[in-house]
Amino acid sequence: MNRRDTSLNPNIDNEFYRKLLRIQRSTGAFFPFFTRIHDWLRMHSRAYYTLHINRWSTAIHVIILLIVVAINILNFISTIVSYPQVTRAVSCTASGSGTKNWS
Repeated sequence: MNRRDTSLNPNIDNEFYRKLLRIQRSTGAFFPFFTRIHDWLRMHSRAYYTLHINRWSTAIHVIILLIVVAINILNFISTIVSYPQVTRAVSCTASGSGTKNWS
């Protein structure tokens, strides 16, 4: 390889290497448990692939994760803080046979 050949030199800033790095970054899953499903979705879903090629995909995922965690925390707190409604039973008897009159 010639030193002047810029097509194979990764130190040269060009569009090909930027696209290559984006694709390489999109292949990994943060949690190893999700690697198989991540790879399957990348191969079968164009929208999933395009989302993960996006350079902002990590920020998008972090924002979504924070929103989900915040909703779950608020739901847990509201469950603890809100008091259940108290229901009271009332005794009643039916007057007559087969009637719908209750007293």
